[in-house]
Amino acid sequence: MILRILFCFLVFQFLISLYLFKKDILSPAVAFNGIFAIAAADLLMMEDFWNVELHVNTLIIMGIGTITFTVTSWLVNKTRCISVRMTTGRVKKRIDYDNIPGNYLNLALIIYVFLIIASMVYVVRKNGLAASFGSLMFNYTQSVDVEEGLQLPVFLSILYMLCSRAGYVWCFLFADYLMKNKKINVRYLLLIIFSCLLGISTGKRGELIALIACLTVCILVALKKYETRKMTYKVYLFIGAVFIVFVASFQTIATVMGRDSDLFSPVEYFSIYLGAPILNLDTSILKAGFRHPTFLSETFHSLYMSIGENLNISRFIYMSDRIFWSSVNGKRVGNVATVFYDFYHDGGIWGVIILTAIMATISQLLYKRIKRQKYRNRMFSTIVYSYVYWLVVRSFFANSFFDWFTLSTIHSLLLWWLYSIIAYKIGKNRKIMS
Repeated sequence: MILRILFCFLVFQFLISLYLFKKDILSPAVAFNGIFAIAAADLLMMEDFWNVELHVNTLIIMGIGTITFTVTSWLVNKTRCISVRMTTGRVKKRIDYDNIPGNYLNLALIIYVFLIIASMVYVVRKNGLAASFGSLMFNYTQSVDVEEGLQLPVFLSILYMLCSRAGYVWCFLFADYLMKNKKINVRYLLLIIFSCLLGISTGKRGELIALIACLTVCILVALKKYETRKMTYKVYLFIGAVFIVFVASFQTIATVMGRDSDLFSPVEYFSIYLGAPILNLDTSILKAGFRHPTFLSETFHSLYMSIGENLNISRFIYMSDRIFWSSVNGKRVGNVATVFYDFYHDGGIWGVIILTAIMATISQLLYKRIKRQKYRNRMFSTIVYSYVYWLVVRSFFANSFFDWFTLSTIHSLLLWWLYSIIAYKIGKNRKIMS
């Protein structure tokens, strides 16, 4: 009964956010409420399989959280005096990014191919893998998975960081070129594909999915920029088709990445990642207990670990207070419990309200900057928002938004800004020479 009430409430919240933000699917509130509604629908489908019996506390926490996000986003959107600056004084005019010469792109393709091959050779030599091609690929992905992501030598790890962050630049350039010129730039497309292969070769499935999500957002942003008419139903059908293809290939991708997905049916495996986090939130509220060893210990666990490991602060190096969950009938449901697990763990109901409001404020401010289309460094702003949008969408799964607040995030932002300046300089010089 509670699950059905929660599903109806989340659908209602989604419809309200569509009305408040004029059916803009790029709005953080629409994405936030929409993905939670989809997750609740998936859990409802698995109700008998997992013997789901949600409790009223889960309904209250998720209800307060989604309402807070919607109301905060609406208030920020309506407040004219609040804005965010994401420009650089070095760029004086709006940037046209479709002038990057082909020889630069060819060089980037060569670097990607080299890094992918070098990464795979490094794993094969390190683990002594030798077999037929099929079993070699399986053993390779298993070896990477055991290491929780490939740990490359220093010179390769630096190159990997540069190329992986550049993947989001290719997504922006591909989308911008596509919508402006109404045709596909093959080199940009190949660079995106190689960026995805780079994630597979190093065992980082999250980066692969993030790239796909950010590409989608970049295409929608470019569509709004270059198309004077509003998004038609064809756009929504396209997004739905992309989602269906992603669902259909989800288990296959997981198997290629070395996961144990073959132990489950396709529907069960996908639901572990979609609907199960809501069930785990309910379980955690009843059984997990809540401790506070460090202020906001769960919400900023990644940040504390990053500071502790880099600055050798022992009290910041600790295990997350997370347990492995299973359903009432013993079936596996993963170990993530939505973004509200961390918020409620650290501050109870007030933690849910305050931390959700902060997340909504930041994401909505960034989107306001995108919508105005008056910023100079359009590439940097779009890439940052596309990634933040992806983190907001992942809220149904875990606390990805505040997990991004680490020292490595500084590297990402600096690289994206640097790439945007370099792209501008290359395009400007080409115009001058022509």
